[in-house]
Amino acid sequence: MSKLMNIVGACAPVLLAWSVALTTCLTPAVAAESKVARPSQTVFYGTGRATSPDEQSYALVRGDGSSLIISGNGENVPVDELKRAVSGDFIWFRDGERTFIIVDQSVLARSDKVWKAYEAFEALLSQAREKTRAQVRVIEQMESGSKDARSASASTVARLDAERKLATQFKAEKTALEQSRTEAYRQAHISTRALIDEAVKEGKMLPECAYVKACIDR
Repeated sequence: MSKLMNIVGACAPVLLAWSVALTTCLTPAVAAESKVARPSQTVFYGTGRATSPDEQSYALVRGDGSSLIISGNGENVPVDELKRAVSGDFIWFRDGERTFIIVDQSVLARSDKVWKAYEAFEALLSQAREKTRAQVRVIEQMESGSKDARSASASTVARLDAERKLATQFKAEKTALEQSRTEAYRQAHISTRALIDEAVKEGKMLPECAYVKACIDR
């Protein structure tokens, strides 16, 4: 974990410049050292750039069910219906009152790439949270075993102090990862909206009704 934290620290400036560059920096380290499996389904909510989030909602859905990323109002995204109608990965998005689907592989590949940095930080943050919780449990056990500080040996007091300092360090690492993850999300969201806008200009989308016949009712 400490090695990964060093990598994160080195990559942080790159993240502020461009999320894709950070992805290149982080992905090898995560692949080599992170043993956290991608969750069966992960939902992240963001904010659309329009006045009403519903007008710019989008969803990135992986056909294997590994993850689901939603920006805007997730309640208005017919995910289950879409997954039954569309095979494989796809992007669903709303533009005003109309809804569309993108299945173009080049767009999907670029979209997947811009979210890699976020997912890398999410995996590291999951590790950091568990590490912090484990450290808190160690301290609680030590404190319960020596409730009377006056009778505790000098070595026990010193060890407890060291464990508390370690817990503080772990919490600081977790906070830093949370901040980096937030920035990675912001960058990925901006990049995704740009990809969608580009796909619209190039005609790389179809109306949702081309896949889901009931969409006319929404």
